[in-house]
Amino acid sequence: MSDMPPPPPPPPPPGGFGASGGVGDASYGGPPLAEVGPRVVAFLIDWIAIPFGIYVAGFILAAIVGIVSDVLGFFVSLITFVAVMGYAYVYIPMQEGNTGQTIGKKMQNVKLVGLENGSQPVGFGMAFVRNFVNGLICGLGWLLPFFDAQKQTLGDKVSKSVVVNA
Repeated sequence: MSDMPPPPPPPPPPGGFGASGGVGDASYGGPPLAEVGPRVVAFLIDWIAIPFGIYVAGFILAAIVGIVSDVLGFFVSLITFVAVMGYAYVYIPMQEGNTGQTIGKKMQNVKLVGLENGSQPVGFGMAFVRNFVNGLICGLGWLLPFFDAQKQTLGDKVSKSVVVNA
C-alpha cells in the first residue's frame, strides 16, 4: 500500500469567502462585487454633487426672490432644504430599492442587490435602513468597504445587500 500516492487535497469552498453565510456561498450567484473606486465616485455624485447643485440653485433663487421679499426668500430657502432632504431620504432609497441604481451608480455601472437573490433590488425599506445605518456615527459605516473582504458597508451587512457590477 505504500506505493499509492496520497489523495488530492479537497477543493476550495465555492466563492472563496468560506461558509460565512455571505457573498461566498453557493447561494450567491450574482455578478462580481463592485470595486471600491467606482463606489466612491458614485457616492460623491449621489451625496455631494447633486445635493450641492440643488443647494446652489436654491440659494441663487432665494437670493433673487429675497430682493423682492424677505419672507419669499425664506420660503424658497425652506423649499430648497426640503428638496435636498427629500432627495436624500426618499429618492436615493427609492431608486436603490426599486432599481438598485441611483444616478451615481448608473454612471459608474454598479448596482445594489440583495444577498439572498443576488440580482434583485432590496426594496425601499432595506435601502432606507442601509443608508440610515451608514450615516450613523458620523458616516463611518460608509468606510467599511475599504477593510471588509466582502466590500460591504455597515448598512450592507444590516440590510443583507451587496454592491455589484451592473
